[in-house]
Amino acid sequence: MSKNNEKKGDNFDSFEYYFNRELSLIEFQRRVLAQAEDESVPLLERMKFLAITSSNLDEFFMIRVAGLKSQVAGDVIELSYDGMTPKSQLIEIRRQLLPIYKRQSELYNTSIIPGLEKIGVVFHKPQNLDENDLNKLRDYFTFNIMPLLTPLSLGPANPFPRLINRSLNIAFLLVDNKNGMNEKHVAFIQIPSFLQRIIPLGWREGHHFVLIEEIINAYSDELFPGLSVELSSTFRVTRDADIEIAEDEADDLLEEIAEQIKERRWGRAAVRLEV
Repeated sequence: MSKNNEKKGDNFDSFEYYFNRELSLIEFQRRVLAQAEDESVPLLERMKFLAITSSNLDEFFMIRVAGLKSQVAGDVIELSYDGMTPKSQLIEIRRQLLPIYKRQSELYNTSIIPGLEKIGVVFHKPQNLDENDLNKLRDYFTFNIMPLLTPLSLGPANPFPRLINRSLNIAFLLVDNKNGMNEKHVAFIQIPSFLQRIIPLGWREGHHFVLIEEIINAYSDELFPGLSVELSSTFRVTRDADIEIAEDEADDLLEEIAEQIKERRWGRAAVRLEV
């Protein structure tokens, strides 16, 4: 063995020999997204790859990013194998993920949706529907959606609600014009997970759909009588869902696992806000 090889072999603790574990996962997501970009892949498969990318990133934030944020909160400064601190990893993760989110959105809006329309699968906005469609959609909202919604207001007596991990929510800015005061309020709606998100317009021939959040926005005046809706925004919160079980300390391991799984659904600290 040459002296150069001996020297190299003695230095395997050097940062240059390692990739960052978290950033390597982001590279994998780029490869998944590349399948959605490939126009030789069937259209619905490309749409599925977009969904897989989203699902993978959800898990990435709930486990990997949540772990890094816990380390930062605990003032951990231990370096990773490639020489990065937890804080520097979070900064680099954000820098690398923003272009992925942007590209994912571009693909969906400029390639997937137009491609679906060409084969007769159309996603409508309520404001672009005719009067007959709107009347039927209002009836659907009144009888099938509104009874299952619970508006939550935000104020001094009502702190910010604990939203379920990865649930779809809508925030509303409301204006109360009573007595000319123009008071503003903020309210939230957490869309129940058992409600289907893609609503078919069954009375139309073909494949026509509206997203449930678009329907709720269109008829939000029925949810807040006496108030006017000034603004609304759909958002989602991702929470720390890493399961930590101290086997030696648990009185009943199965009970502890069940409790941790229940906590995983609600999540712990928020690690990402998508708007």
